[in-house]
Amino acid sequence: MGPEINYPKEDYPDGAPTFKNYKGVVTLGTVVLSNSIEDNRFKTISDFKWCIHGGGEVQFVYHAKTYGIIHHNGKIIISEIYNEETEKTYNTVDELLEYKVGGDKLQDIITQAEIIE
Repeated sequence: MGPEINYPKEDYPDGAPTFKNYKGVVTLGTVVLSNSIEDNRFKTISDFKWCIHGGGEVQFVYHAKTYGIIHHNGKIIISEIYNEETEKTYNTVDELLEYKVGGDKLQDIITQAEIIE
């Protein structure tokens, strides 16, 4: 016999229906879809600009260092993770693309970097 359910009497003036069968609860496992590194890369500078213009926040790895791009108070902020000395603030994506990642401009490496978030 299944669990007892108390229905409001006004919904069922002749009495609530009876469950004929109860097999319990089935919990499905979590499905994790995994993209390849190539699937997660920006294919073009335009893809990157579209993402940032739309409020996207990005983390990427380049030469074994992790960088983050966030938005705050209408500005775009980029830095190497946990290294405040590398932090720069920009008004536009075009300005952001001039940021030096190591010795290279962001615009020259963003389509090659490993995007991790």
